[in-house]
Amino acid sequence: MPLSGGGVPICFVSAAQPQARTYAGQYEVRTFLRGEIPVREASLHDQFNALAWLAFPCSKGAINQRHFVELECEREQRGSTQGEAFSPCGRRSATRDALTLFDESGVIVASPRADLLDLIRNHQWKALFWERRSEVRREMRFFVIGHALHEKALHAYKGMTARALLLVVPPSFLELSPAAQRETIDRQAAGQVKMPGLLESTRELPPLPLAGIPGWSDNDDPAFYDDAAVFR
Repeated sequence: MPLSGGGVPICFVSAAQPQARTYAGQYEVRTFLRGEIPVREASLHDQFNALAWLAFPCSKGAINQRHFVELECEREQRGSTQGEAFSPCGRRSATRDALTLFDESGVIVASPRADLLDLIRNHQWKALFWERRSEVRREMRFFVIGHALHEKALHAYKGMTARALLLVVPPSFLELSPAAQRETIDRQAAGQVKMPGLLESTRELPPLPLAGIPGWSDNDDPAFYDDAAVFR
């Protein structure tokens, strides 16, 4: 059973239920303390978020925990209490920006080949997806965790771009079943999310044009990767 960042079993509740505008009623705080994930009726965005909790429970719990820690720091700086009315103070922290970006648009990229992962960091799209195509198919795995990406993929377009969390894994990882790979990478990604000093900026999540991934789209032509509007 998925657990919130606070260790509370997750439950999906109707977003139609009114919530007091207090600190404890904020989305991440409410999830952390009570395990409640509000879902709007007929909202594909919220439904994909619920599915992400079921598919990547460790990572989603870690995101929630890190958000809560950041919010607690902000609350202490303001000297406010959990019960008082909530009023946002300025912009959210750079860490919370990075967490939100990963939560909404994240893809976990796993490979035993650090050199292939470096091509993503350096935006070398044609070198990676075309010139090293067979290696990508054989030695890279892509796990879409961002629920906004799943929603966008219902009407996919060439410029769809994820933000990537890059993880080095042992070669034996590639021999696991798809389900075991997902469970393993979920735990490893959660460890990265929880680690102090990481995900302190959106710059730590390099962009990844999804259309370039072999098999994602009709990209079996080297000219596909010459579109500078997408593969910058």
